[in-house]
Parts: sequence; C-alpha cells; structure tokens
Amino acid sequence: MTGAALPEVVVELMATVADTSRPAVERLRAADSLRETLEAWLPSLAEAARAEEGQSWATIGSALHISRQAAQQRFGGPRRKQALEAWNTDPRHGSGVADRHPG
Repeated sequence: MTGAALPEVVVELMATVADTSRPAVERLRAADSLRETLEAWLPSLAEAARAEEGQSWATIGSALHISRQAAQQRFGGPRRKQALEAWNTDPRHGSGVADRHPG
C-alpha cells in the first residue's frame, strides 16, 4: 500500500485473525473473509498498474505468479468491467466509483 489507511473492515478482520484468544473457527472465518476482501481489490489494482503506471500484462502476471495471458484474461476486457463494477458497488469498499484503486 502507498501509505493510505487500510479500510476498517481489513483492520478488523486482521485483528480477529491475530487474536489467539478467539476460537480457531472464528479466526478461520475471518481469514477467509479477509482473503475475499483482498481478492476483490485485485482488478482495480491491476487497472491502476496498467492505466496509471503503464505496467505490462507480463509484469502484472509476474506479480501475481500467473502468466501474462492469465493476467490479461482475468483483468482485461469485459471481465475487468464486471469486476470493477462489483468492487464499486460493494459497500465494504467505501466511495467506490471515484476511487481508481483501494487504499
């Protein structure tokens, strides 16, 4: 992240996962929710890497340990629009449309 504050939901989930006084199954649920929340950020981060930094699909793929083609298929074209729309309409992600990427 670039110094911006983490969204409250991420902070809360991280605290739950780290709290060893909580039941393991509760921590597991929080870890899964955290994974889903962070996974939802990937399309907008890929878009920012492309649009704002001019990164190639190969570089994006490498950052995610996937091929260039897999990155382009996952984040390019119609799927990108669907993923960004899902991100922007999810109330857990703050103001949404005005934000190019989370954080």
